[in-house]
Amino acid sequence: MQRELRHSGSPEGHANVFRRAWNHLTDWEISPVLRGIRERRMRKAEELIGEQKWESVMKMGRAAVPALIRAFGKFGPARSMDIVWALVGIGTPAIRGLVGALKDEDDFIREFSAKALAEIAKKKPKYKWDKHVPALMKGLEYGVGKGARANVATLLGEVEDARALPALILALKDDDTHVMTCARDALVKKGKPAIDALYAALGNEDPEIRAHAAWAISGMKSELKIEGLEVAVPTLIGLLGDGNHEVQRNACDALRYVGDSSAILPLYELMMGKDSSFLELPAGKFVELMEGGGTRAGEIVKARGIIAGAVLALEDLAKRHPDYAWEPMLPGFLKLVESNDAWLQQIASGALGSIAEGHPEYEWSDIAPKVARTLCVDRGRVGTQADKALVKMGMVSAKPLILVMNNEHAAPWAASALTELAKKHAEDVAKEIIKAVNGKFGETLQEISTANGMAVQNLSDILLECGKRMENATS
Repeated sequence: MQRELRHSGSPEGHANVFRRAWNHLTDWEISPVLRGIRERRMRKAEELIGEQKWESVMKMGRAAVPALIRAFGKFGPARSMDIVWALVGIGTPAIRGLVGALKDEDDFIREFSAKALAEIAKKKPKYKWDKHVPALMKGLEYGVGKGARANVATLLGEVEDARALPALILALKDDDTHVMTCARDALVKKGKPAIDALYAALGNEDPEIRAHAAWAISGMKSELKIEGLEVAVPTLIGLLGDGNHEVQRNACDALRYVGDSSAILPLYELMMGKDSSFLELPAGKFVELMEGGGTRAGEIVKARGIIAGAVLALEDLAKRHPDYAWEPMLPGFLKLVESNDAWLQQIASGALGSIAEGHPEYEWSDIAPKVARTLCVDRGRVGTQADKALVKMGMVSAKPLILVMNNEHAAPWAASALTELAKKHAEDVAKEIIKAVNGKFGETLQEISTANGMAVQNLSDILLECGKRMENATS
């Protein structure tokens, strides 16, 4: 009865009839005319996309967006970035359609729609993204493809909306490394607004979130130089004793970049307190154990990672705090230099070099020969740290460097370090070379071998360089 009344002259009936008529003319979903126009536009856009006429596609504006989104699924990775840049060229009129495409069943459509949105966000940061943030956050949920999750995380890093922070922090524990990295980079990009959220996450009961919150904090300091992170130092120091090795390692990295001197002693204690019995194994046994795998090898990998994290943090802190009393810690670094582990030898040598730079007055004469001997081991790029450290230790390194010159592995590094020393101490380096050649080392060089021939040539070149510098100094 009420329905008949609305259609027989009542105001409600007139309004309903008018609304239906209006929708029939203006609603793209209802109007046959508008649907026909849209279908023709879609066919035209598909034709232009197939011919890769991207400029023409972009000129179509919003009308081309559905066809471009569909093309992600049709062409897959082959033309994906061309399609992305076409959507970026269309700009903000494409946003609504792209946000809707994040719910599509096709992985490629979700992934590259998110990619296009991220690129548009970089160019249109002032756009009112807040209305889309809830939908974007759903793009970080599992069940969405990892490519889409990564691109959505990147997009949320471009959007100025604090509601995205909890979702990004949860994404730090994503199963996919690339998604984790994108979430971390997004938090770093957000800068100060993310600090409180990350600080709170350091106390999360989930060790993965604790670990990756520390990881994100390290990125904020190292990449953006954001101030104010010192507030997290006590909590980060507490995480050095966490039961999870990844939390400990990432806390080391965060303390390294925040750079507060209060972390020095706790980091050193961590370095010395880890199970380091593997460092005393003969080199062959160590390699055999690591190649064999198993529980013990896994434990060593974790311990090495934490020790290395502490050493690298201490190396950076030595540069920032040269006046700190580092001398009592030298034996700990020396233990690593004398170990069978080439990686730890390398970074411990680097840490000693950083300390030597700030404290030339320390007694380096007993340490330099041990660092120089690491140059003799054929273990990759060990020398890249040791040779520089020896230069920083000064003239006490000259004799140890000369004595390893006839080792084929040490020769290039030792020659480089001696040449650097000669720039400041030409006469002293020349005297050390002459003294060594006239002594037992000279007798060793008389034996015919490729290594000895190389040593003689290198020492001759360095003496010649010393002579030139001495001559220039007197002229």
